[in-house]
Amino acid sequence: MPNMIDTVKSFFAAFEKGDMAAIRGMVTDDVSWEYEAPAELLTAGIRHSPGGVMEFFSAVASQSKDIKLDLREYFSNDEAVGVFGRYEAIVKATGIHVDSPLALYFKFRDGKIARFVQVANSGAMLEAIRGRAAGAFSATDSSVSQNKKLIADYLNALSGKAKTADIVGKYVADESLAKHIADIEAAFPHYELLPEETTAEKDLVVVRAQFRGFHRGPFAGIAPTGKTVSAGLIIIYKIQNGKIVNHWMQFDTFSLLQQLQSSPQENVAVVQRQLEAFGRGDIHSMIENCSTDCEIHSPGPAIIPYSGTMKGHAEIRGYFEKLVSTQSDPKLSVSQVLAEGTSVVLIGNYSAHVKSTGITVDTPVALAFEIRDGKITRYTALADTTAIAAGYARASAAAS
Repeated sequence: MPNMIDTVKSFFAAFEKGDMAAIRGMVTDDVSWEYEAPAELLTAGIRHSPGGVMEFFSAVASQSKDIKLDLREYFSNDEAVGVFGRYEAIVKATGIHVDSPLALYFKFRDGKIARFVQVANSGAMLEAIRGRAAGAFSATDSSVSQNKKLIADYLNALSGKAKTADIVGKYVADESLAKHIADIEAAFPHYELLPEETTAEKDLVVVRAQFRGFHRGPFAGIAPTGKTVSAGLIIIYKIQNGKIVNHWMQFDTFSLLQQLQSSPQENVAVVQRQLEAFGRGDIHSMIENCSTDCEIHSPGPAIIPYSGTMKGHAEIRGYFEKLVSTQSDPKLSVSQVLAEGTSVVLIGNYSAHVKSTGITVDTPVALAFEIRDGKITRYTALADTTAIAAGYARASAAAS
């Protein structure tokens, strides 16, 4: 199944070709198609069903020509896509050119578009229909400009500042938005929302903005990293009685998570610190490089004192103590490093003297590390355990 952004792009490609059958196949049977605008615009209103969608595009074609869409940014989450750009067209009845910012929201269900919301400068289109060129329009409904000012004041009051319940409550009557603000503020205190473009229609205000914050609290299961991150977003606010009562948001969560998660290079650096600590026999640092729930898997026969599976700092301390106390002069020669996502794998050769027997063990090794939030969460050591066991065998025989 194609992802949602690909479906939206296919939708626009079908629109440009006039392929209504393809568009019909992309929407659900109960689709809702919404464009709040003056009734004088043939495209205005809320339509339901695929037939309503076809009626919408028929109205577009009958009212305008030479349509150009400049769709600059796409944002998605797990159920919807937001698009921000510009719309240009010539009004057929008057020949007047219209140029307007455009925000579109597509909500999906089972891979198809279930809801569509459009916000644009319908005032410019209305004036063009009435025969007045762009620039002649002055809004008769002052609520549109009041709503834009409300959102500007709201962003100014919150961006880069502590988002207390009193300040949020002054502008927000939408409980889900208030909770979202509190959750993001906990993870990114004093985060900023930097508006880049704003458009409004009736009781809706659309903002394209950049989010910027410093990661100081848990977010999406990721412990604080101290990283400064940024990501684009589109928010549609619904305004009633001077407050935000509903919202639709498309946030580039994927980009944000990519910035928060460790890069392969950072994970390799974590492994390198662990190997350096091992070379020094620094057990304290080796444990500090591991998460509290770290698991170590070192398969082998019981004669190898550090073989087995260990979990948690107490058990892995025992692993490192046995390794360091029973061997000397360890040497690890790494021939290949493989790093992808959260995994680092080292291929090479390991040698050490077994203190109790004086035997030098020499074996190829593969060491696999899983890294999360700069800590080792899982470590698996594979080696020629027969050779290692032979190094300990003489001491074992003498003890018996």
